Amino acid sequence: MGHPAFFLVCLAVLSCITSFAKVNAGISNRNTKSDDEDEARQQDLCDCYVVSGPDGGYFQHYQFWDFRNFSIPRRTSEQDQTPFEGQDEDNADDIQDRGGYISDGENDDSDDSDGDSGEDDDDYTNKNSPKTILLSQTPFAKDWIVQVWRREKRPVPMVNSERNIFITTDPQHPRNTNSTSTSTYLILRVTRFDNYSSTAEMESALRNIYHCSLRVRMRIISSGSLPSSSTQVTEEDKPCLDINKNYPPGACAGIFTYNPASKATNTDESDIEILTSDPPHRIHYANQPDYNPITDRPIPGASSVIDLPTPWTSWAVHRLDWFPGFSAWYSDGRLQDMKTYCVPSKPSLVVLNLWSDGGNWTGDLRKGESVLMGVEWIEMAYNLSTRKTSVDIPRVDRRSDDLDGADARGQGGCRNVCRVEDISH
Repeated sequence: MGHPAFFLVCLAVLSCITSFAKVNAGISNRNTKSDDEDEARQQDLCDCYVVSGPDGGYFQHYQFWDFRNFSIPRRTSEQDQTPFEGQDEDNADDIQDRGGYISDGENDDSDDSDGDSGEDDDDYTNKNSPKTILLSQTPFAKDWIVQVWRREKRPVPMVNSERNIFITTDPQHPRNTNSTSTSTYLILRVTRFDNYSSTAEMESALRNIYHCSLRVRMRIISSGSLPSSSTQVTEEDKPCLDINKNYPPGACAGIFTYNPASKATNTDESDIEILTSDPPHRIHYANQPDYNPITDRPIPGASSVIDLPTPWTSWAVHRLDWFPGFSAWYSDGRLQDMKTYCVPSKPSLVVLNLWSDGGNWTGDLRKGESVLMGVEWIEMAYNLSTRKTSVDIPRVDRRSDDLDGADARGQGGCRNVCRVEDISH
């Protein structure tokens, strides 16, 4: 009692409950695609974008981040280590915490942000390993910021590491084969060490997204067991992307929109979450808050537990639509859930993470276990708020207008409308 944050959460819960209403809606059929060249020309002419499903308005901006067939440079020295090699890459006991963020080591001759000597920052593999490169060392880093903050509390402390987010070659379908499968993809990794979990989180550089249709083609991958932080990794111990192994319980993969300023009230957040302790077809959708601290119970209608046709052990497109007044969740183009409860109302950013804190939600990985989240691509149609929550961010989208979708047609901003489902990948 007497904690201001507690009462703020309670007020937010009551406000959201009073505005809750059930919505029934369907999903429209996908149009047939034209050939790739025609669609590329059409996309260059797009003034705004629409998506399948309930009509939520128009989006003014579109971006597609493709991690497939990424050209990974060869590292210059075979002495350099990769994200698959070396000892505990975070070495949490030695990491310097500065204002909630871990030192990047630029002005420090000791350990870098990953807790190692800093000599392996090229992160290109040798010829006997899968080729990898840190996301932070690729052009994607201008749009996606790898997080390096740590959390000391909870049952198990968490340390986000730059080295837990990287692009790697697919060991089952390497480049220069006849396979039609992709040869590279993005990896987020969580590993349980002796005294903490080494986790992964990436945030969009855009922090003033105001409604969006977000799609991520991803799957959960098991890397097998890793040695504990007190053990040297050998070539035999080095994890590989073996999709035939079991998936250790104790990790949570998240895809969500989030407004950091609303953290105290736990509002303005829409979630897609996968728990590796669940059956592989199960997924969790929610608008926050989904828990009532007064009754100590989940809030009816705030969250849903859905069993999908495609398990999260297989590649699938997971989609979150955030429109004025409702949120909708899809899997491989099929509408799974829809909510009007506590729909986010403030400019937000997009987050992908993979974490474990030993708590009731995630459970706990066993020491040495790792879980990987593979991502082939991220696609987003979106609008931007003129109420910036941060400094102006350069954009590489197709229009400079800051019109919200509902205003686009009225102000002549949508002469050529493109359907996101018709854009070739």
